[in-house]
Amino acid sequence: MLPENITVVLNSEPELGQSASVRLGTKVASGQGYLYLPIDQPLLNKEIIEQLLKVSTNENIVFPVHENGHPSSPVFFGKDFRSELLAVSGASGGREVRKNHPEVWKKVKIDEPERLLDIDTQEDFTFLKTFN
Repeated sequence: MLPENITVVLNSEPELGQSASVRLGTKVASGQGYLYLPIDQPLLNKEIIEQLLKVSTNENIVFPVHENGHPSSPVFFGKDFRSELLAVSGASGGREVRKNHPEVWKKVKIDEPERLLDIDTQEDFTFLKTFN
C-alpha cells in the first residue's frame, strides 16, 4: 500500500520517449524540486537518496557520479527548472536540462558505486546476481 501523499501517474504514451514521463511527473508534483528515480537501478538505497536530498536546493541539479565522474541517476532538479522540465521532448528526458546548466550542478560521489548499476541487458542482470 502506498502512503497517502504519493501520487501514481500512468504514462499512456510511452512511445513518446522518456520525456513524456518527465513531463507527466513534473506536472503533478509539488514541493521544492523533482527527484526522478529510475526503476532499473535495483541497488539504490535510502542512504543514496538521502545524500542527494541533503544538498538539494530550489536552484540546483543534484546527481550521483561514478568513480570516473560520469553522471548517473537518480537526478534531483530544483523547482527553478520546472518550466524546462515541462518542455522536454524525445528520449533524453531531463538530460538536456541538466546539460544546459553545468553552473548549478552538485555532484555527489557515492561510496558504493555498484549501487548505481543500471539494469538494461541480460548481462547486467547476471552481474547484479553477484551482489546477493
